Amino acid sequence: MLPQIEIHPSAESDLDTIFSESESSAALLLSTIEQIDTDENLKEIMLNHKARHDCKEAQKWLDQYNNFGRDLWRLKVWESEYSKLLPYRIIYAYTGYMQNSPRLTILAVVKRKEFNYERDTEISSRIISDYKDID
Repeated sequence: MLPQIEIHPSAESDLDTIFSESESSAALLLSTIEQIDTDENLKEIMLNHKARHDCKEAQKWLDQYNNFGRDLWRLKVWESEYSKLLPYRIIYAYTGYMQNSPRLTILAVVKRKEFNYERDTEISSRIISDYKDID
């Protein structure tokens, strides 16, 4: 059973902020999220560490998983094949699989240069808090 896609209100707020800064980046991120919802191959890739599919790469947030058991991931997106990397990461959680209702919940869309996956940052704290709310 493949997971359903949900967008957390915090991630929606992130997308609104990105839209005000760069409509083209926001449009590409939104189309990526729509693709996740409809592309079964992409959903499978999103649950395989360092897997790539159609200008996207998934990677597990290892510190959170190894130290706390939180199934958090990030998705890198390229504008197109052989082009530049988008300066954002989509942070998502995989939950519900133990109850046979798997979900990929997009928790945040963060600027790559402003997010280093450290535990004690404001954005990490928000993501972890939102994760605990959905888990």
